[in-house]
Amino acid sequence: MTLSQRSLVLIVLSFVLSGVVAAQERPHIDIPRLHRAPTLEEFLDMRGPDDLTSVMTHIDNFTQTRPVDGEPASQRTDVYLGYDDENLYAVFVAFDERPDQVRAHMARRENVFGDDIVEIQLDTFLDEQRAFTFITNPFGIQLDALWTEGSRFDTSWDTVWQSRGELTDQGYVVWMAIPFRSLRFPPGDEQTWGIVLVRDVQYTQEDTFWPPISNRVEGRLNQAATMGGLRGISPGNNQQFIPFATARSFETIDTLGEPKEVDSSFDPDLGIDAKLVFDDRYVLDLTANPDFSQVESDQPQVTVNQRFEVFFPERRPFFLENANFFTSPFNLLFTRRIADPRAGARLTSRVGKYSLAALLIDDESPGKRVPPGDPLRNERATFSVLRASRDMGNQSQLGVFYTRRDLDTRRNEVFSLDARVKLNANWVSQLQAAVSSTADNSSSQEDQAYNIQFDRTGRMYNAHIHYREVGPNFQTDAGFIQRRDVRNLHTRQGVRFWFEDKPLISFEPNIFVERIEDRNGVRLDRRIGHGWEFEFRRQTTVEFGTRGGKDFLRVEDLDSIVSPVTPVMFTQGIDFDIRDYFVEFETRPNSAINIETRYSFGENINFVPAVGQIPSAIDTTRGTLEATIRPTTPTRFTLSYLTTDLDDQSSGDFVLEDRITRLRIDWQLNTRWSLRFIGQHESTDVNPTLTRLQQRRRLNGDLLATYLVNPWTALFIGYNTNYLNRELLLDPMGNQLVLTGSDLNRDSQQLFVKFSYLLQR
Repeated sequence: MTLSQRSLVLIVLSFVLSGVVAAQERPHIDIPRLHRAPTLEEFLDMRGPDDLTSVMTHIDNFTQTRPVDGEPASQRTDVYLGYDDENLYAVFVAFDERPDQVRAHMARRENVFGDDIVEIQLDTFLDEQRAFTFITNPFGIQLDALWTEGSRFDTSWDTVWQSRGELTDQGYVVWMAIPFRSLRFPPGDEQTWGIVLVRDVQYTQEDTFWPPISNRVEGRLNQAATMGGLRGISPGNNQQFIPFATARSFETIDTLGEPKEVDSSFDPDLGIDAKLVFDDRYVLDLTANPDFSQVESDQPQVTVNQRFEVFFPERRPFFLENANFFTSPFNLLFTRRIADPRAGARLTSRVGKYSLAALLIDDESPGKRVPPGDPLRNERATFSVLRASRDMGNQSQLGVFYTRRDLDTRRNEVFSLDARVKLNANWVSQLQAAVSSTADNSSSQEDQAYNIQFDRTGRMYNAHIHYREVGPNFQTDAGFIQRRDVRNLHTRQGVRFWFEDKPLISFEPNIFVERIEDRNGVRLDRRIGHGWEFEFRRQTTVEFGTRGGKDFLRVEDLDSIVSPVTPVMFTQGIDFDIRDYFVEFETRPNSAINIETRYSFGENINFVPAVGQIPSAIDTTRGTLEATIRPTTPTRFTLSYLTTDLDDQSSGDFVLEDRITRLRIDWQLNTRWSLRFIGQHESTDVNPTLTRLQQRRRLNGDLLATYLVNPWTALFIGYNTNYLNRELLLDPMGNQLVLTGSDLNRDSQQLFVKFSYLLQR
């Protein structure tokens, strides 16, 4: 039986087994239509007005999930619910016995984690698969997201809603008004939705829910309550038009010439985004002449001595919105492959048990990156993506995925079938089979990839069992597959022990085992490891452990590492010992301090040896530190430091030393105005006798002022500058110019303004 046949059998068997999941009886509430809208001010006495509290649905019996599953919440929370023709209203009255310990900061929209929060989740299709989520901190700072079972929060989803919050001498009060036009739900005169209410208390580390949500059971929406009483409401024809204007002054400086050459440009532009909702179910997003600049910078990552491509997450708003529609076990749509689009369209829909998403967009970057005269000059790449899925009951789902990228004569297509199967109250499986086809004028090739994954979630025993197979010719031009020609089988197993009323909340010993081989059965990597994770009071966790094994570089691997620089003939592969000892520490003892750090050491491989050398064994030392300090309610300082040291085992000489230092300062003047500064310095010192990497120095400065009314009505004013070490030297043969040096010279700077405005009807 072939692997694809075995995968099909597993999918069928999983759907059969999923029937053993027992349906649970849900709590039910009905909420009333209000004669007037509530306000924040009338609840600041922690009681509310009699004419509303006597009518609104009142919920006050919250239950802990953490730290003690099933215990009543230590702090009282009253929630009042009601609605009118336009909005759903929720008022959270959060009592606290120690109001001075409530964690609340004035922050930019969606930057609320680390504070106390309240939350409402609405499963408007009652499918137990996904829910609209609305979260605020005690000051009413908003975070909206889509919750998807198996994927958790997708914070890229944005909508327009209102929230306000205020601290009191007994705790705090939060008021929310959620417009029905900001939601999607099935047509009908009377609605029944799933609902979950949440309150997190940071200083006691309590996650509390209504109705009770147990971590002994996998999933959240399968434990939700139902909410009825909603009559005569409709999301309406929500149409949004977001025109925007940008202006950029960009200057590049050629520091290699004498005198230095300066190239300046000024680039004003106009564009428009649109969101059109049809029949309450179909959402069409359009963009013309889009501004896809990245306002938010990437988090620092170590990129030296990396054998495979480093993943950087998407940060551009158009691609972030509704990104959860395009998720699957394999990352078949990695939108950072679309670098410079001119126009695009995205359709998303939810009809009954079916979900549909489609994306069509072009990309001018391939034709701009090549020099004049190249056949691809001014050519565009076209991306076509289709995703469809059907809910199968018991939180199971079956889906198909299709991507296509066309560039000149090259065409790459990927088709896949995937499933998420809820096997019982704790076990979930995810399966996917994909086939790719790549063709141009002279050749074509096809290959397959498979994913079989089983996860157990519970209060004590948690497990992850995962098999992935990617063929050597599997190509996804629109996606991100870090490694091909592999069969990867790995598992992580852990047992968590819980303690009540002690400084130690829980600890978990775990084991990890992995074996990677190629499609011919040749063992490539082998790992076995173990770890211990401890969770203490005052939001402190410590984890330490080790992983070790072997990495085998085949002849073709050695060729790919060495041959691009100098021709070397290899007759056999090389085995390397791999080991990593690590310790991780995180603490948030109060609302002003948060520290995360990781330190590791061990042995690995020099993947970028000097010219004429082969990969060699090295000793490694790595460390990361991220410290956040909030000296006042509206300010935040974040320092990040990453260090990497590689030393040659045979000689003891250093191979490279890499340091990345980043300082970020955020100042939230009020709920709309914010200032942000980022300064980052990276230095790489190398030993040229052991690596062909070059010495590097880079300094970046980034200043951004933001006026944010909602996700689409905003003003950005920014300035950034970049410094590099650039110096002309001759290579050892005396006939090639290379870049190196130690002095920093400014090579570019940019001033930009962007303004967008939401027109809604």
